[in-house]
Amino acid sequence: MMPEDGLDSKLDALFAEYRGSCPEPEPSAGFTPGLWRKIDARRNYSFRLSQMARRFATAAAAISTVLLLLLLAPVMQNSVISTGTYVEALSDEHEIMAFADIVHPELPADSALQ
Repeated sequence: MMPEDGLDSKLDALFAEYRGSCPEPEPSAGFTPGLWRKIDARRNYSFRLSQMARRFATAAAAISTVLLLLLLAPVMQNSVISTGTYVEALSDEHEIMAFADIVHPELPADSALQ
């Protein structure tokens, strides 16, 4: 359905009247600073709190990673990689345990007091 010429001219007149009632903004040197002032004024406490929480979570993750690496560093240095077979490893463990000073918990009650 095609609009009538009368409606088109009325619509054009309405748009022209609207343009005439609103002044055209002129760009100025203070436009961007003024815009940022308005944006900052609308930011509220919860926005700042969420930013602080994100920073805290990032710092906590970084600290946790550093502490984990510090905790695992001695373990990684002292790890021994066995190049022998399973039977050789059991034999070596048996020899070590044969010379170890093993404390037995089933001592008589009299000897515990001495």
